[in-house]
Amino acid sequence: MSYDICYDRVFIRSGMGITPMWLVGSNNCTESIWGLDGKCHERRERHWSPLCNMAGVSEEELMEKAYSYVPSNYNQHFMRGGKWVDDAGWIRFVENGIKNAVTIEEVLKYTHRSKMMCRLHTWVGNDSRYWLETYVETTAEYDEWLRKAKELKESRNDEWGPWFCVDMGMREPIKIPVRKNLLGKVAAKYKNNYICRVDCHGVGCSPLIENAIIFDSLEKAKEVCEKQTVWKITYVDGSAIEKRKEWKWAVMAATGIYQEMYVERRTARKLRMDYSSKYAKRFPTKAAAEKCIAELRTHYTMEFEAVEVKP
Repeated sequence: MSYDICYDRVFIRSGMGITPMWLVGSNNCTESIWGLDGKCHERRERHWSPLCNMAGVSEEELMEKAYSYVPSNYNQHFMRGGKWVDDAGWIRFVENGIKNAVTIEEVLKYTHRSKMMCRLHTWVGNDSRYWLETYVETTAEYDEWLRKAKELKESRNDEWGPWFCVDMGMREPIKIPVRKNLLGKVAAKYKNNYICRVDCHGVGCSPLIENAIIFDSLEKAKEVCEKQTVWKITYVDGSAIEKRKEWKWAVMAATGIYQEMYVERRTARKLRMDYSSKYAKRFPTKAAAEKCIAELRTHYTMEFEAVEVKP
C-alpha cells in the first residue's frame, strides 16, 4: 500500500496570498543522506512542495480547495506523526497552516539563508525544464516572481505542469517558533504561576488558574505588570481562563480520614486534599466531576461525592 507521509508544514503569507508548503514523501521510496557521524544512511524520501500546486492564493480559495477533498473515500488523507489524518484533521491541517503562516523573511531567518530560489517546473515529453528561475530575498520580490509565474502558467499547456517550486532549504522540518496572537483578554504568568495580585508592593502569584487576573488587552497587562516587577512575565489567552472561573463543581471525600475535604490535585503517586473549596479542583459540569469520582474509586476505598461550590 502506498501513501504519503507529512513531516512538516510551513505556509507562506505574501501580498499575493498564501503559498501552502509542506514537507511530504512516499512511504515506499527511500533516499540516501549523510549523517553527522560521517556515514551514509537510508531513509524515506521527502521534499518540500506547494500543497495542491497552489501558490499566492486567497484564504477562501485555499479552504474551498481543501473542502473539495472531503468527504474522502477512506477518510484517510495522509500520515502525520504516526497517525492517519482524517477528514476533520485535514481541514484543521489547512486552517492551522493559514493561522500560523509566515513571511519569506521569517523562512530565510529560521533556515539561516540570505535568499531563496523560486522557479516553475514542467515536463515536455521526456524532457524536464525549468522556467523563471529567480532568487528572492523579500516578500516584495517573491510577489513579483509569483505574478510572472502565474502569467506563464496560464499561458502554457504542458502535459505535466507547470509546477511551482519554492526552495525551502534542506529537506528537513523548519523550527519556527509558534506565534501567539493575543488579541482579546489575556492573563499573566510567572513561570508556572498566574499573576493574581498587582499593587504598590509588587505582584503576587498563585498556582491556581481560578485566581488569575484577567486583563482586557495585552497592552493593559504589560502596562500594569511590567511596572511593578522585574520578573520575566509571559502572557496567555485569557478567554478560556475566564470561562474556567465559572466552573462550580468539585469533588469532596464523603468518608475516611479526608472526610469533608476537597480534591485539590491528583498525581501519579498521591491525592492532594484541602479543607478550603478555594483550592479545590474545579469541573465544568456535575457529569465531569462524577467521571473523576469513578476513576478515583478504582484506586481509593473512601467514598467521594460531587458538590457545588462558589465560583
